[in-house]
Amino acid sequence: MFGRARLLAALAFSIALTSSAAAARDQPDLVSLGIGQFDETFYNPQPYFMGVDYNSIHDSAVDFRAEYIFGENLVPISPYGSLRPQLGFEVTSKGSLFFTPALMLDLPLGPFHFTPSFGPGLYIQGGGKRLGYSLEFRTQLEISYEFDNHARVALALSHMSNGRLFATWNPGEDSVLAYFQFPIEWIYPD
Repeated sequence: MFGRARLLAALAFSIALTSSAAAARDQPDLVSLGIGQFDETFYNPQPYFMGVDYNSIHDSAVDFRAEYIFGENLVPISPYGSLRPQLGFEVTSKGSLFFTPALMLDLPLGPFHFTPSFGPGLYIQGGGKRLGYSLEFRTQLEISYEFDNHARVALALSHMSNGRLFATWNPGEDSVLAYFQFPIEWIYPD
């Protein structure tokens, strides 16, 4: 029971980070829709920080994601970039679910953006891969191209792991995704 209390405390802290009212608005809020492969096995970034136990059983599935990226810049680092909160929901074709409040560092490189992000989240296995614990951490590296209307197309590599903080078993998983991101004003004009 104590483990669930820590999970809820971590999620509450992350949600508090994403709802900062004192932040400056630099960019439009974005809706991000992604599709890719959950627990992919064709690329092993083992030498990097996103290593997966490739001796564990893999259970690949189609990965669907919907994320809301807030326009607020939490740290005044403009015009070099922005630290932005986001909320993400993920479901796989095998019924696994993941919800994460996260922080992303959005670094513009002309019309391109390099965006690493990190967030703790609640993982529900469903019929998919067993990851060892319900508290998982998702790290993602994303490259996107931004059009003049603020819409973006992106490719991302993400890693989900419990970091062995609460569980002794930590197989992890890597996903490869393509995203389309567009301003919320496209749905709800001012």
